[in-house]
Amino acid sequence: MIRSLPWLLLGAAVACKGAGPQPPPKVSSPEPPATVPNPAPATAPPTKPPTAAGVAKPTPAPAAVESLPSGLTVTWSQPPLGNLVLLQLGLPAGSLHGAPGLAELALEVLVASSDATAARPSLRQAIAELGGNLFADLGPTSSWLTLEVPYGRWRVALEALGRALAAPTLSRHQLERLREAYLAQRTGAIWRDRSQEAARTLLLGATDTHDYLAGLLDRDVGELPLFAARHHRPRGAVLSLRVPGPPGEAIAEVARTWAEWLATPPPAAGAANAGALPVRPFPSGLAWSPAAGSLTTELTVVLPLPEGDRDDAAWRRTMVACLVRDGHAGRLITVQQEQGLGAVSWRSQVLGTGDRTALVLTATAPPAVVHRLWQCVATARQALVTNPPSPEEFATAARSAALVQRLAAADRRTALRAETWQRMAAGSGTQPGTQPAPESPPTAAERLQLA
Repeated sequence: MIRSLPWLLLGAAVACKGAGPQPPPKVSSPEPPATVPNPAPATAPPTKPPTAAGVAKPTPAPAAVESLPSGLTVTWSQPPLGNLVLLQLGLPAGSLHGAPGLAELALEVLVASSDATAARPSLRQAIAELGGNLFADLGPTSSWLTLEVPYGRWRVALEALGRALAAPTLSRHQLERLREAYLAQRTGAIWRDRSQEAARTLLLGATDTHDYLAGLLDRDVGELPLFAARHHRPRGAVLSLRVPGPPGEAIAEVARTWAEWLATPPPAAGAANAGALPVRPFPSGLAWSPAAGSLTTELTVVLPLPEGDRDDAAWRRTMVACLVRDGHAGRLITVQQEQGLGAVSWRSQVLGTGDRTALVLTATAPPAVVHRLWQCVATARQALVTNPPSPEEFATAARSAALVQRLAAADRRTALRAETWQRMAAGSGTQPGTQPAPESPPTAAERLQLA
């Protein structure tokens, strides 16, 4: 449906302008590396995960949080049931740090670079050879690497991640080749699913997909080593381990296998971006990407969801649910019906980046009614201030908001990020993401604030 249709993005809290992306360039993708047998571990053979049948459940060890002298925070907890364990590294390097595209390219170099002279495969290849999965998630203020590996191979995966972090700087030619391959990959993803990728682009702070791709293309690859030296460092980073064994042994393994990276000196005073992140305002508005000869338009409404560590996060999520619930109920649908646009139906999904989440609504409609639908969105939002929700409406929206919150944390890597922040904040008495659902509508002053 997106192949040749015009595309519209309605940003309810952020906006984008400009034309959609051009067809992906014909860039030859590098041949996949040859698969090699799994190397035999240097230590004892991998142990099998415990099974529930016929085995008494041991008392689980309490979760642990420890700050290493280098500034790295390590959290440990029991591994999940199943054959895979989790390792997750969070780096204080997001899309708002530095020039557009810089953090994303630096993250790709971290997982895709290899060194044949040192017999070091790329981190992506090393985890695949272990039979695991690697996920790289970029957010506005942080980057996250999540490794899912077999139960007994987490030490090998930990060592591979440490070697990637401490790897020497690549040549300019190697960086150019990695950037070219990644740009082709991202362009293809945008061309296949414009709506979802445009929403992701907005969450990362770009104005539209055109500017997003331009940021990747226009970056001087010579900036990447300097960016990594400033931001891919232990101080301010967090490593979450959901692996077997006592926490003390797991943390000692980190100190041993990551010794080279942990010994990296911090950047010189003034070298790091110590100031506040740049403010990039994105007022609500329309973006139109026309396609000649088409009679249908795809619309996308992006509703950023509040972060779990905000005191008013539960209220704000509930007000979003008052606006629209499951794509077929809420104030927006009521206004559409009043305007004779009830035939337009919305599909909803939850989209997340490293540290931002949004509710994304998509629909198809004739181009002639696009502006009227955008006015419906604006009218429905204003109606939440002028005409407060009833207690029954608010209670229904609160249940829907709780469901959306659970969907946002449905995947294991998102749940582990939330769990990590909860543990790190436990000492201060703040538990991000654990606010109870509201039981009554907000006051008039609260409605004005939430709107």
